[in-house]
Amino acid sequence: MDLKGKDVFFLGASPSLESEWEDLPKERSRSVLIAADTNIQFLLAKNIIPDAILSLDPGRGTLFHFLPSIPNTIPILTWLGANSYLFSLPNPVYLINTNHPFDQLIQFIWERKKNSDPAKSNWPYLKNPSLNLAGMALSFAKEGKADKLILVGVGFKEEKGKSHCRGTGYESYRLPMVTRRSPMENLQTGIYGKERKGKNKIAWESIWKKDIGLKVISMEEYKSVTKKEPAVVLAPTAITSQHKEWILSFQGIPAMDPWLWEKAFQEFPDSISISTLKRWKLI
Repeated sequence: MDLKGKDVFFLGASPSLESEWEDLPKERSRSVLIAADTNIQFLLAKNIIPDAILSLDPGRGTLFHFLPSIPNTIPILTWLGANSYLFSLPNPVYLINTNHPFDQLIQFIWERKKNSDPAKSNWPYLKNPSLNLAGMALSFAKEGKADKLILVGVGFKEEKGKSHCRGTGYESYRLPMVTRRSPMENLQTGIYGKERKGKNKIAWESIWKKDIGLKVISMEEYKSVTKKEPAVVLAPTAITSQHKEWILSFQGIPAMDPWLWEKAFQEFPDSISISTLKRWKLI
């Protein structure tokens, strides 16, 4: 995973994305765009194709972010505990080592089969300082030694009465719950407050720590030092060729004996989809 000389843009799903997307760089040779799964339909509607989609939430609502469809050339960065629908898509899927017990088990078996030093793992553990997608994007950029991380559409608070930008899967997910007395606006309240509090405040502050080893800036700061340029669409073939250079280390996963999976998940056998395990040849 080599991101040297590149700027990583993490595209969140805050309402501010509706204005900030217009300032994304036109020239993409030095930029890598990683989108949160929540905003992918909004980006596609604006003809923006990210270099990868980051998806970690196993909740049912995650499925709706990918509907009705996404280009099958966009890689998905995820983990084995993610929504099982992701593993049925034709898109390239790359597994992140989250240090979840299941990931630890896989890494142990992998390193033992290779007789290699676990301290020099080819499947690095990515810490998540904010415990959300922005934190994972930060670790991804740091591990790849990117020049800097630019946060786009990241706020962790309510903006203009909204929790997310337009077009997220949450809208279609909640649509059946809408009634005359309970409009969509009522169903989307309470997720974030007008001010950052509790875990949202902690998450926000953890991203901006000075000692994280990576320069993190806002889109506002990026605009102040960079000439404003409109977004641009790259052909799928061009994006595909770029993936292979900086995402290689995520490809592949070692085989695993069925009894080890059964032992690890004997109490929660349905925690990971059987089809997912079969695709990665873990059973």
